[in-house]
Amino acid sequence: AWDDAVLREPAERALAAAIRDVAPRVRSLRRAGRYDEALAAIGALADPVAILFDAVLVNDPEAATRANRHALLRAVVECQRGIADFARLSVVTPTAP
Repeated sequence: AWDDAVLREPAERALAAAIRDVAPRVRSLRRAGRYDEALAAIGALADPVAILFDAVLVNDPEAATRANRHALLRAVVECQRGIADFARLSVVTPTAP
């Protein structure tokens, strides 16, 4: 888990807040087998994650900051565990007829 005391940037704090909001809901929906709703709930993390990557250097030179940012991202991955394996997604380019 991340350490709130190490969160310095607004983008970090916003992602942490979004995870706190989304994660319990996703766990509940996953337990209930409502995977489509759980996947939709995970979508609420997309903007905070994108903003984090735009606003900060995730691999910050300062070790505690870097580890904390990685912990935030691990929490995002944990939210989707058991629902979607995004590593298996691929882009298919349609061929012309």
